[in-house]
This record gives sequence, C-alpha cells and structure tokens, in this order.
Amino acid sequence: MAEGATKDDLKLMIRSLLEERFGLKARLEAKEMQVFDLVVAKPGKLKESTTTPADPTKPVTLGGGPGGPGGPMQMKLGSDGFPDLPKDRTMTMVMNGNARHQAVAEDMTQFVTFLSSQLDKPVTDSTGLTAKYDYTLTYAAIAGPVIWKRFRL
Repeated sequence: MAEGATKDDLKLMIRSLLEERFGLKARLEAKEMQVFDLVVAKPGKLKESTTTPADPTKPVTLGGGPGGPGGPMQMKLGSDGFPDLPKDRTMTMVMNGNARHQAVAEDMTQFVTFLSSQLDKPVTDSTGLTAKYDYTLTYAAIAGPVIWKRFRL
C-alpha cells in the first residue's frame, strides 16, 4: 500500500482488485426497507443486572426425576405454564406455540441481535444504554410476524 494512503484509498484499491481479478462488479443503491429502532420509553425504569451469569460450559439441570440424572425430567411450572428456568442462565424455551427468552446480564447489543433474529428484520439501538440487564421476553413462536405477549426488562 502506498505511503499516505487513506482508508478510502484502500477501499478503492480492494474494489479495483476484485473487479480486475475476479470480474466482480459492485454498485451502491438506496433501498427502502422496514427497520425497527429500539428506544427508551421511560428513562430510569431499568435496573442494572446484579446477577453473575453461570459458566456457559457447565451443563444445565432443569430438574431430575426418580433415580437422579437420566430419569424423567420434573420441572416446577410457573403460573403461566412455563418451567421456572435457572436464574443465572440465558435460555430460550418453546412450548405449545409460545416462547420464553430469559437473558442474564446482557447488554443492548445482545438484546438488539436477539430481536433482529426473531423479527427477521434489522433492529437498531438508539437507547444509549451501556449497562447489562436481566430480562424475560414471552411471545408467540409462530411462523410469520412475532406476536409479543409480555416483556419484562
């Protein structure tokens, strides 16, 4: 690379290389598309996480039946019919067409990535939040648009 070349010069050089060597043609175009933007509705409502996440390499135990590990799984169900998940784990569970995503000590980048994958559309973060939070999201896990049933952050 030539001395004094800028990042923009490097981009042009790489583009030229790809066009000459591989016949790759690139163009920029404006495209209208649906994008969701995450914003803070009520400042001060979120509390930073005080939970220490479990070691993700350790196995998860969601109960145990007679005879210990390997026996029929017995999980305590909450009032909404979902099993009580370990409080120190980020997990997603789908039951009877509904899903629950529990997150522990996640930042907004991780939350936006999760939302984007569930909505199958880009999600941007305009919250300005930099801390980590615990949240639980319950929604209808159906094909097509996601229907949010309850969201607790």
